[in-house]
Amino acid sequence: MTESPPSPPDPQAWRQQLLASMRRAGPLGQQAADYIERERIVVGFRPQDTGALYLPWWWPGKGFPRRRIYLDADVFSLETPPDNPAAVCLTIHEAVHLQQGLVRALSVAGELEAWQAQYRAHEALTGAERTAKAFKHWGKIPALSPAKRAELALAQKLMAEASPGYRSHWLPLFPLPQEIGYRLRAFFRRLFGS
Repeated sequence: MTESPPSPPDPQAWRQQLLASMRRAGPLGQQAADYIERERIVVGFRPQDTGALYLPWWWPGKGFPRRRIYLDADVFSLETPPDNPAAVCLTIHEAVHLQQGLVRALSVAGELEAWQAQYRAHEALTGAERTAKAFKHWGKIPALSPAKRAELALAQKLMAEASPGYRSHWLPLFPLPQEIGYRLRAFFRRLFGS
């Protein structure tokens, strides 16, 4: 008697197990899992330059009609255990961006919040010692404030060092409306003195 080939993994079952793993990753993981479930966000795989990415609902082609989170298909697949800390934490990172909205997500402040959520989730899943070792190349990123301009400038630099090829230098430090306001105030202070 010949054995039948194993059936392919069920994407919905994998997603549900991933959400269960996210819920074990502390309050941010719980919040992210609830958000993904409530908003019916698709979690999938596609080759890319980063570990993960999100697409808003209106994104042409791959996003419409539902928002999506993609994990890098060169690293992750349905064969990846859904409790894999990297997969869980990257999904939380991208869920934070979806919750932030595009304007905040496309700023260093938004990125810093997502990186910190990823770090805290990893810490909740694996412990402080393992996380400190796994993320040692992040430097001070977990402790920086997303509300302080000098710390955002440092975060921008550290992100580029921690992830070569990461384009943090393209992002404004604060969300664009806030950044424009800051620059206009600085311009007028220089122009009129004070």
